[in-house]
Amino acid sequence: MESWENARELQLIKQWGVPYQTYEVEGQKYLLYKEENNFTLNGNYFHFYCDTTFTIENGIITYWKYSGNNCKAIYKENN
Repeated sequence: MESWENARELQLIKQWGVPYQTYEVEGQKYLLYKEENNFTLNGNYFHFYCDTTFTIENGIITYWKYSGNNCKAIYKENN
């Protein structure tokens, strides 16, 4: 995911497709992508999801974050 920092917004849309939701606050644009999978197994219901939000400034990705129980990105803390 860190490779997306400083990438162009258009690059992201070409690779990930149209975002689930976009909004703007004080000159910054936010793109929200959602991934959800639901299924039932032996009578048990499972819901897996990942929400990824990108912050865009002047057409450039400046920040990203994700939350959920099925996110595939690996977090690396800067030391």
